[in-house]
Amino acid sequence: KLADLLANPEYRPSAIGVLDEEVAESLVEKLQYQQPELPVYAPQSRKLSALPWTRLLLDLLALAEDPVRFELIARLARNALVQDFALTVGLVDDWPGVLIRLDQLESEHLLADWAELRDIVQYETARTAPPPALAELADWLERLAVWRRRLRQTPDLLRNAFEILAEIGRNNSYAELDLELSAVELAQLQRLVVEAANAARERPQMAKTLLTDECNHTEISIRADVEAAIDLVGFLELPWRPDRELVVAGFNEENFHYRRASDALLPERTRELLGMTTDKMRYAADVFRLKALLESRRLTILYGKASLNGDVLRPGRLLMQCGPALLPDRIRLLFSGALDESPVQPVRLA
Repeated sequence: KLADLLANPEYRPSAIGVLDEEVAESLVEKLQYQQPELPVYAPQSRKLSALPWTRLLLDLLALAEDPVRFELIARLARNALVQDFALTVGLVDDWPGVLIRLDQLESEHLLADWAELRDIVQYETARTAPPPALAELADWLERLAVWRRRLRQTPDLLRNAFEILAEIGRNNSYAELDLELSAVELAQLQRLVVEAANAARERPQMAKTLLTDECNHTEISIRADVEAAIDLVGFLELPWRPDRELVVAGFNEENFHYRRASDALLPERTRELLGMTTDKMRYAADVFRLKALLESRRLTILYGKASLNGDVLRPGRLLMQCGPALLPDRIRLLFSGALDESPVQPVRLA
């Protein structure tokens, strides 16, 4: 039904509201198969701490700690942003050779921290004509030492770490990055750095902990930059869309959440006495939301008859919110074909 609806060039909504993740996944899969020319974008949130600039900033903050573990140095050496920076500023020309040499030193000397690594590299480079990879490793470690001194010689740890991050960014080709996602990530990261620095003004030692916690609990998502893309959004987001034409998919009773507030420990009556959210309150909110959409939009509502697992689905009860005179026709409309017992057509396998 949805594919047929979107095939009409005169009816092209910019958003489809969905009530369940299973519905969203199924829609994306089917529409990509039936209408590959029509991009459908389902926003997928990503945790900030899993993104490249944030991971690098947290590693730079760890560079100011004692002791600096060898694992941190090895992780920085394998970071694509750090490698690109070192190539751009002329610190390292042969990263594969540097990484091989780093691994050799670790296996030969069972290195545990940075101090041991620097002592060994200084001893090795003091010999006559050290290999080029070893000389470049020494130059790179010296740059890390400069960054470490900058981080440790000032109480404003977070801002200094972000300045080093900006220095890496200014000397980078961004070959491996999604630039749009990076822009959103860096804007969010900068905001969190300022907030954590202000919050830790009285206790600077808590700055990194605060920032790490915020990064672990912050998620971001971006919209696909395609002119004709159709957004898949949650039902709660639809009233905030400026679009006149909207579609709601998966409008089934099983996908609504107004029957999930109460439980055996806190039944409906107890929640009401305690002033907590009740099933009635959630239901009333959904009624209000649907009414607002119907009054202000041209709304197309789709509901399924069965889930992906074959379970029978019912139309949402909100669709039966009408006067007594209209109710019989509304029920016939919603449940027409419910007793259709026509056999399932066989699937032909290629």
